[in-house]
Amino acid sequence: MQNMKGAKEYFEAAPKGRYRVKITKAEATFSKKSNAPMIALTAEIRDEGEHVGKQIDDWMITDGTFKGGGIGKRKLRGLGLPVDTDQVIEDSQIVSYLIGLECYADLDTDQMMGESVAGSKVYDRPLTVIDPTTGQTLPRLKNTIENYYLHTVAAQPMAPAPMAQPVMQAPVVQQFVPTQAPVAPPPAAFVPQMQPQAAPQAPQAWAPQAAPQMQMQMQPQAAPWGAPQAQGAVPPWVAPPPPGAQQMVPPNGSEEKKGRGRKSA
Repeated sequence: MQNMKGAKEYFEAAPKGRYRVKITKAEATFSKKSNAPMIALTAEIRDEGEHVGKQIDDWMITDGTFKGGGIGKRKLRGLGLPVDTDQVIEDSQIVSYLIGLECYADLDTDQMMGESVAGSKVYDRPLTVIDPTTGQTLPRLKNTIENYYLHTVAAQPMAPAPMAQPVMQAPVVQQFVPTQAPVAPPPAAFVPQMQPQAAPQAPQAWAPQAAPQMQMQMQPQAAPWGAPQAQGAVPPWVAPPPPGAQQMVPPNGSEEKKGRGRKSA
């Protein structure tokens, strides 16, 4: 043997909740109490966990004129059957459709009941079981199926609690408040700063220096009317000689030209 430690006892029911199941058995039969047509099936838990493989028996009345037809209608609707129409479907066709179908089921727990008087078919005695590990007497529970859901519906989690509607608040309008420019501090009183003066230097002995020789190059200027200025003419920036002063004759002046002219004559 192996993996027996993790196996759940036969009397331990799976906790209440929604599980993925597979319908492994289905049969068209009749109720023993009212002889109403019904479908008896067995669903097996497929969810991974400690209760995987646990089987739950279920019954659905397929004729609405009998007691319990309303419970059967709810379960058949969850399995995808058109119970809200007058369409007639044979139970044998429903059985063929259900075998092997994987869906979701809401499981609950219930107390198992037995007959106080054997053969009376009156189930009024709660069944108990003795825990083999502790010796305690425990109620014998079983799982019941409250409803079925197809994959397209049951893939969604159970309906969460309604969320509170957000309270819409009026938008806050911010008013522009102009910022004041920082006030500059008043200017401090002007205090003149005395700069230290250098000590007077002793006078140096005077020594005659040769006057710098200035070399000036005289550039002839053009006459006002554009004719070239005659050679030896006095530039306009030279002051005229005082009265009685001897006039300097340029070395290449007009006198030399006149002399050469007489010799040639």
